[in-house]
Amino acid sequence: MRLVQMLNCERVIPGALCVKLLMVVSITWLLSACTGGSGESTSPQQGLNFTSNPNDPPTQAATAVNYNGPDPRDQSVRDFKLFFWDEVTKPSIGCSSCHMQDGSGTRWFARNDNINTAFDDTLPVVNLADPASSALVARVASGHNCWVNDLTLCRDTLTEFISNWANGVQATTASSVALVGPAGQLPSGAVNFPESSSAFANTVYPLLTANCAGCHSDAVPVAQQQTPLFAHSNIDTAYEAAKTKIDVSVIEDSRLVVRLRDEAHNCWDVCADNAAEMLAQIDALLPDNADPVDPNLVTSMALRMQADGIQASSGGRIETHVIAQYEFRLGEGNRVDDRSSVAPLMPLTLIGDYEWQQNWGIKFNDGRAQASVNNSSKLFNELTGTGEYTIETWVFPANVTQDNNARIVSYSGGTTARNFTLGQSLYNYEAHNRSSVTDTNGLPALITDDGDEDAQAALQHVVVTFHPDVGRKIYVNGVDTGDTDLQGGGNFNNWDSDFALVLGNEVSGNRPWQGTMRFLAIHKRALSASDIQTNFDAGVGQKYFLMFRLHTLNANNGDPDSFLVFTVSQYDNYSYLFSEPFYFVPGQSSVPTPFTMRGLRIGVNGKVPTVGQAFATLDMTIDDTNYNADTGHPVSARGTLVGLELGADLDQFFISFEQLGNESNVFVEATFDAPVFTGSGLEYSDIGLRNFMEIRESFAQLTGIDSATPAVRDTYDLVVQQLPSSEDILGFLSAHQMGVAQLAIAYCGEMIDSQAARSSLGITLTEDVTGNVADEHNKSVADWDTQYIDPLLVAGLNSNLLVQPDMTNAKNIIHHLLFEDVDGIAEIDATNNPVPDGLARCSGAGCTGNTAIAAKAACAAMLGSSAVTLQ
Repeated sequence: MRLVQMLNCERVIPGALCVKLLMVVSITWLLSACTGGSGESTSPQQGLNFTSNPNDPPTQAATAVNYNGPDPRDQSVRDFKLFFWDEVTKPSIGCSSCHMQDGSGTRWFARNDNINTAFDDTLPVVNLADPASSALVARVASGHNCWVNDLTLCRDTLTEFISNWANGVQATTASSVALVGPAGQLPSGAVNFPESSSAFANTVYPLLTANCAGCHSDAVPVAQQQTPLFAHSNIDTAYEAAKTKIDVSVIEDSRLVVRLRDEAHNCWDVCADNAAEMLAQIDALLPDNADPVDPNLVTSMALRMQADGIQASSGGRIETHVIAQYEFRLGEGNRVDDRSSVAPLMPLTLIGDYEWQQNWGIKFNDGRAQASVNNSSKLFNELTGTGEYTIETWVFPANVTQDNNARIVSYSGGTTARNFTLGQSLYNYEAHNRSSVTDTNGLPALITDDGDEDAQAALQHVVVTFHPDVGRKIYVNGVDTGDTDLQGGGNFNNWDSDFALVLGNEVSGNRPWQGTMRFLAIHKRALSASDIQTNFDAGVGQKYFLMFRLHTLNANNGDPDSFLVFTVSQYDNYSYLFSEPFYFVPGQSSVPTPFTMRGLRIGVNGKVPTVGQAFATLDMTIDDTNYNADTGHPVSARGTLVGLELGADLDQFFISFEQLGNESNVFVEATFDAPVFTGSGLEYSDIGLRNFMEIRESFAQLTGIDSATPAVRDTYDLVVQQLPSSEDILGFLSAHQMGVAQLAIAYCGEMIDSQAARSSLGITLTEDVTGNVADEHNKSVADWDTQYIDPLLVAGLNSNLLVQPDMTNAKNIIHHLLFEDVDGIAEIDATNNPVPDGLARCSGAGCTGNTAIAAKAACAAMLGSSAVTLQ
């Protein structure tokens, strides 16, 4: 069995990782400070044993700190105060609760009586050459008084403060990334999850369904569900969800165990006993031995993305005036933290149907993320103060059929009142802004041009800026869409402070946007076009440089350590993206010894997948010709997807070569039997679709409305991309039917409103004195048939065909639409049915125009049916 002894670190954790873990523990031991408890000083040992939730903020409420000491003695101390001290003493961060003079913290880096002494006291716990490795950062990352739920946010925020201090300038230009190669380890086999869920069904799953189904199951209301749904009623779905919380390398570190053992999360009995039960079932689920590695492979050293990767996306953005920022890193729960340091912080609560994306993002199906009105006041205060702003997003619309200005980002109070909104309507992005030259709903909106089709079902960098001189601008993927705000600028004097920030919907919940949001930043200034291009170039999400040490090459040639470097990111919940590899020798201006590199393949967890190997055909000589001391020697501009197996923190990668210098290994491609074809080929349907132009002209012929009529022409131009482009019925999509329905409504509306068109079809509905259709809420079914339904069907249905819709059945469908209510009663009866629900029936107030509306609906049902669209 795989139960291991945690005291023997090297046996269960690879050597390099073990050393890192021991270093973090040592740093944490050294940097003892105030706990989340009484505020009294603690011994180092006590500092490692939290008596409360380690994520809890300090119990002493932080207040604003004023500096009352001598001036900084030199520029380095001035930078320290401006970029570090001023930030950590803000109430939103709260370090001053313990780390001022005479505070309970062992280091008084937040003292306000002498900034020079605070500087001296801080230096031993920071690393200005490598801020991310600072002891102060490690302390907070381990759970010490993080001011939000997301430990990574606190870690990254402190790293940014120290980086800005070290650089002496605010982070408004691209920061460089130091490529320092990790030692790595030889590729090793991994313990993998069983492919089938049957073992899971008999081990871990019963424990989860018995004790966790109250939150982590699809059986509870969506608003109460907690992801991941590892107690889902579908065993395969539950298995995939549970995998994300099981550590196959060190099963004691599995989140399913840690949540019970260390965090006392919803234990059903004694927490230690429950954790032991869970550990035993995980142990029973996993196989005893790791899969072996092929000894003939020529490989690099092996790395893990999160443990060994160097962050490639940590800098290069323009963020000087960011007042709210969301990166969606946490991956679970119902809260998204504001990663800015501008108070008040504006966390978002997730509501409804949403899914966390493991590559940093939230997928909105029918949900939203909303801040409180009180915290959203930050937007009001900051933006009315500057009179300008930028909304910067990375989004992936789920489709281009969603309409009605589906809300992506909105600062509003409902469907009719807002301060600003970024929305999507089909292929268009819309920007609403309330100002002195627009109404309280931000209208007229700035809408991207229909012909440009700027909104696409793809990952896009979408930015809206507002400046009081020029008004709104929209940028997509770093490029100005060229749409002009005809209203111009204006001011925010009429903004409302009682609105809330909401993503993925309106605050009222009835304008859902479907898609994935990967990033959102709100700036209190309008970014320039070059700034927006810079941020687009910086990309989104977690990106790393993985430096694969070429140990055999180095040993054979006696050369300095050299590396093959890939840019790697988690592409989605199921795969990684490996791209743009280059050869690099740190500190060298040339290639020490030219060599051949051929047949690259990416290995995962001790084996080399047979698919997705985009670099397998590579064959090149690495020499000084294209080598640069800073960027190395480019190997390929390609990228490829590699399947995710155990998760970003566990999957181990290596590079296999057919030839690397003098070492070689012949790779034999898998062979497959030639396919055997039987039968006479693909059969095509005798039934075809009318394409977009045929549909338009068919509607024109059937209704008598010219296709050049402005109302139908405008609708056609709007939906033409949604109409079928091919007559092949196998290509028909639901989006096609939505386009057909909209166009049918436009033609029918014009036909019913035209006396001449009605007469040409033999329609004799009663008219009022102006020649329009009169309201007759008591018209009998027989009169409806004679005056409207019969001539409508005669015009719309084919005749004298071997296969055609039955006239009687078609009439019954329209009768059901127009007349039948929930009780199936078609007629108005003063006693039994005085106010029927049928579309053609109306009684009391609000019935004006109802007969014409009913007629248009019946017409659209006929035009949009297969009786017309098939041929």
